[in-house]
Amino acid sequence: MGKNGEKLKKFEDKVQKKFDKPFKVTVKEVRNPELSAKVMAEYVAHQLENRMPYRRVAKSAMQKIMEKGAIGVKIQVG
Repeated sequence: MGKNGEKLKKFEDKVQKKFDKPFKVTVKEVRNPELSAKVMAEYVAHQLENRMPYRRVAKSAMQKIMEKGAIGVKIQVG
């Protein structure tokens, strides 16, 4: 984000120039990223793209999620 959101403003300007429409970008903080399905899915996908063994990735992700207090976890790799 940079100081006072300057990187965010640059990003908005870049998008406005590309599409010739005004855009407003909002940023939301994720307090527990391990409990967010989307964040953890991106983490697992990134690990797999880096050629990590899928069993190790799935087990480590499951362990991280359960340590943060989740009731259950389901991971599908295909």
